[in-house]
Amino acid sequence: MAKKKKKQRHRIPTNDELLYDPEKDNRDQAWVDAQRRGYHGFGIQMRSQQQHPVPNSDAVLNCPACMTTLCLDCQRHESYKTQYRAMFVMNCSVNKEEVLRYKTPENRKKRRGHKKMRSNHEDASEQVETEVEEIYHPVMCTECSTEVAVYDKD
Repeated sequence: MAKKKKKQRHRIPTNDELLYDPEKDNRDQAWVDAQRRGYHGFGIQMRSQQQHPVPNSDAVLNCPACMTTLCLDCQRHESYKTQYRAMFVMNCSVNKEEVLRYKTPENRKKRRGHKKMRSNHEDASEQVETEVEEIYHPVMCTECSTEVAVYDKD
């Protein structure tokens, strides 16, 4: 005789038991969107009007040491693909006491692409480039004090 196996019901744990909140991602995304709307002035609109989507960001920047969120809205640098321009930051502080100076050739942008059009005489006169100093201030993560960026006057 074959015994009939009794079908056991598998107990489904609750979200609290799983330490899971299925709506957490949606609430977090709504918070981020509200923060970004405030930066761009979209948060001022009346609720009766249709909400505009926030502009796309090229990245979300975090501190490399402690992973604290530093910027939700940034643009990738045109020339240096691993650098970003942070437009609205959080958890950062600028050290105005410390000055960082970088020397850059003044005519660097002007000379590109025009080399073939110039004569040798013009090249010789422009070879002596004057170096311009750009001034920056270091930016620190407020959570762990890691230097995460530089701040310029622009």
